Amino acid sequence: MGDEIYPLNRSSNHTGYEQITTTIEISRLVFGIVGFALNIALLYTLLAKKPISTTNKLIATFSAGTSLSVLGSSIVISYRLLVQGQTVQMTAFDCFIWIPGIWIYLFGDQMTSQFTLLISIDYFLSLCILNPRWKITDKFAIVCICESLIAGCISVIITFINAHHKRTRFLVFSACVNTDAESEARDAPKLPHAQYPGDSQGVEE
Repeated sequence: MGDEIYPLNRSSNHTGYEQITTTIEISRLVFGIVGFALNIALLYTLLAKKPISTTNKLIATFSAGTSLSVLGSSIVISYRLLVQGQTVQMTAFDCFIWIPGIWIYLFGDQMTSQFTLLISIDYFLSLCILNPRWKITDKFAIVCICESLIAGCISVIITFINAHHKRTRFLVFSACVNTDAESEARDAPKLPHAQYPGDSQGVEE
């Protein structure tokens, strides 16, 4: 990949901070794995019931999106644990290419965001409005599911294009944190004193 990795100067305070950070990251990873397993179990349970009701379709899609988001975050956390204590120089484009968790998270986050709203609307209409004409229909739910899949693909493609277009203008530190990679891909200033993957000279401090 051409990335340069520089060991950090370790002190007792820094080592203690690293241990705390590692513990937090491991805890997040464990919760992520548990959350992923629970959402997969919920998804299987909802899809196993025939016929699948409109509400169950909405919840199943939300569960699928949550599973993808949690899986993507867990992959990124695992990568951060692997490079703990090192400064990894990568552009946002490198993050998208080498760490699939960011792609997966972006796609799943679109589904989760949209269906959180749809499920809330569905329950509000079911509990507060008795007229069936105002309730979410099965056909509308299917359209929303297809739209969320398309929106997820578009989100990933647009972010990928932006990251590719600006790949020589900036670096992403923090070992490819999701928000860092996404924000840098969208709008990043030029860093004149930074080394980019493939350059022959070191970083200027």
